[in-house]
Amino acid sequence: MARPATGGMRRHISTLLAGLDRETFSPTLFAPPDFTLDPPVPNLRRIDIPIRARTAPRADWRAVRLLTQQLQGRFELVHGHGLRGAWIGALAASRAGIPFMFTAHNLVSPSGFLLRFCLRRIGGRTARAIAVSQAVAETLIAAGIPAEKITVVPNGISLAPFDTPFDPLETRATYGIPAGAPLVLAIGRLAPEKGFDVLIDAFQKLSARLPEACLALVGSGPLDAPLRARAGESSILFTRMVANVTPLLHAADVVAIPSRQEGQGIVALEAMAASKPVVASRVGGLVETVIAGETGLLVPPEDTAALAAALESLIADPARRAALGAAGRKRVEQEYTASRMIARLEAVYLSLIPPHTSTGSSPFTSPS
Repeated sequence: MARPATGGMRRHISTLLAGLDRETFSPTLFAPPDFTLDPPVPNLRRIDIPIRARTAPRADWRAVRLLTQQLQGRFELVHGHGLRGAWIGALAASRAGIPFMFTAHNLVSPSGFLLRFCLRRIGGRTARAIAVSQAVAETLIAAGIPAEKITVVPNGISLAPFDTPFDPLETRATYGIPAGAPLVLAIGRLAPEKGFDVLIDAFQKLSARLPEACLALVGSGPLDAPLRARAGESSILFTRMVANVTPLLHAADVVAIPSRQEGQGIVALEAMAASKPVVASRVGGLVETVIAGETGLLVPPEDTAALAAALESLIADPARRAALGAAGRKRVEQEYTASRMIARLEAVYLSLIPPHTSTGSSPFTSPS
């Protein structure tokens, strides 16, 4: 069950649906008509539910009614993603009389009465809340979700794409990046919480000392035009999100994640899987994902001088970059693989499905 989403949540849901054991589980995606998986999952059953990105009482209740009708007598568990998916899914699952769980992908900040009300209702109806980091778990507890209902299951990624050989020089040539230029890469939605304005300011400080350095900013979003204007004549390449960022990761020297808030940081996992050092803000789940001094460097959020200094220190030290990158790869292999994440979620599913049912024999009736 998903609301309109981009970036990490879409990749998480796609990884989960692609990797579930189909001999045990028969998943169906409930999502808005324009929701796309990244990457697509073949042979996946899907039912469109008109869930909006923001709370709209009349539209929400319509979505709850439609989802309830689809669930009754045909499913044994509902898994919502994000607070909007949790809100619609919890109400529909409760009405249909089946267990409900949800995953919180981002830090939760119950700043208004409506959100606090929704969280209380969700907490009362959920059998299990999954947090992608301990930082997210702590915000759920602060928002009123009982701690005993929360399980931390970090995101996991497939390592196979990062083991495919790419020619860094060919990739650089494709994007017009000089072969020998120090390359800082940043990937994500161009939105305030990602802190790319801070990165641009830090890179301009860095450029004053290393004029040959380049920054590639991969993504799209509401701040596209303001960020381009902020960059001015700096050596900053803007490119909209590409289907496969792995070649760019392999071509980069350092990956920067200047977020103001972050639930976990899938880009950090991808950088580490590509054996690249990370320079990230010391916020949210990034503190758990990136081990300071071991797989990358952590700097205070909003601190352009500290960010510029950290980037410069790694650009100037190829041996340290290699060591941090190798340690990052090892950490992903040990802690953040897709198979590990999926196995833990499958265990949660089996713990919540009523004992008198069997997922392997439960028929799915196609919608008429």
